[in-house]
Amino acid sequence: MSKELLNSNKINLIPFSVYFISLFFIPFVDQNGFAEHRGFFILFAGWTTLFYGSLVWLANPLFFIALSYWRQSKLAIICLLMSLGLILAFILGVKVRWGWGDTSYSKLLPGFYLWTSSYVLLLILSIARIDANVPSSEHTKSDQ
Repeated sequence: MSKELLNSNKINLIPFSVYFISLFFIPFVDQNGFAEHRGFFILFAGWTTLFYGSLVWLANPLFFIALSYWRQSKLAIICLLMSLGLILAFILGVKVRWGWGDTSYSKLLPGFYLWTSSYVLLLILSIARIDANVPSSEHTKSDQ
């Protein structure tokens, strides 16, 4: 990829768009067979799981931090790796605690894969910025 493209703010619209699309889908079926919460519900109500010691939801604000500091690729990569670690913990069976009890997934659905792929896309773009030696202070005319 060219330095101009990697330095453009428009390129990070791709992972954001995938993330946004994932919010319209149901990400998983829980162990009781319920698949009723779309990504929007989980994004806006999921923070309550923090009160019960479940950290998986923190992948969402870490994604937005990485997206905001995308030009500082190393910070973005750190946030994305932490997010992917939390996602991996969920895949490996760490239970998510809601106010009404514990839940874990029994089947992952397209919403989960779209959501996860947005993190991977942003990670690839951040690594590509470092690989292309794009300085974080460099600005293009299209971004000003």
